Amino acid sequence: MDDKKTIKILHVDDDIYQLNFTKQFLEALDDAFIVESVSTPEKAIQLTLNNIYDVVISDYNMPNMTGIQLAQKIKEKNDFPFILYTGHNSDEVAESAFKAGVDDYIKKEIDPSHYHVLSNRIRHTVEKQWAEELYQKVVKESRDGILILIDNKVVFANNAACILYGLDGSESFMGKGISNLLITADGDVKSKTHPNPRYDCSEQFNEVIIKTRTGEKKSVEVSTSKITFQNKTAYLIFLRDITQKKHMDKQLEAFTIN
Repeated sequence: MDDKKTIKILHVDDDIYQLNFTKQFLEALDDAFIVESVSTPEKAIQLTLNNIYDVVISDYNMPNMTGIQLAQKIKEKNDFPFILYTGHNSDEVAESAFKAGVDDYIKKEIDPSHYHVLSNRIRHTVEKQWAEELYQKVVKESRDGILILIDNKVVFANNAACILYGLDGSESFMGKGISNLLITADGDVKSKTHPNPRYDCSEQFNEVIIKTRTGEKKSVEVSTSKITFQNKTAYLIFLRDITQKKHMDKQLEAFTIN
């Protein structure tokens, strides 16, 4: 039994011939592809409200709505990857498409071999989305606290970080700077005592003290890595609570001395 994961594609184009031709080629080139074809943006919007797709492919020039406008409307409700597949070759359109959140821009070609290119780009876009979703799932469920900072401000916090700081939810972190989250034992903030995410990135864990919402101080190991998040330079911070471990180490040390 073939357990290959299927890729459900919604293709939008007002040219019926193009729809039929594309469906035949894509499904022949990759047996994981299931292509659903619609000829109007309005029908596409309706389908995306009630169905799950791995990717949406759309023409640019269509009656009543451009492909970019369609992408914006679909992404208001769903984060489906979106590929603009069009004969309208324009740097201006491509730039507008990417600004609108379109994931890829592919120019239509007459040569049938071009469908190999389209097929590969579809699979690349979908697999990238799957990888990002898996990454987010792992991050959200991690037992370590995880923060992501852009311009030295928190833009993401997982559940473990919220628990560590005693906060009700991730929105309580939003906009906070690192100096509000990492402190020294005497309450000062000194860059030499912890990795400054703007300058000092290290996968090695460094010990710092944090203060929770109730004022409790905890010993935490911190590591910082530079990443790309939401197409921007960002910093990924791991926070590992070692308060209990340090307490047990002190008890063991006292017991050993005695």
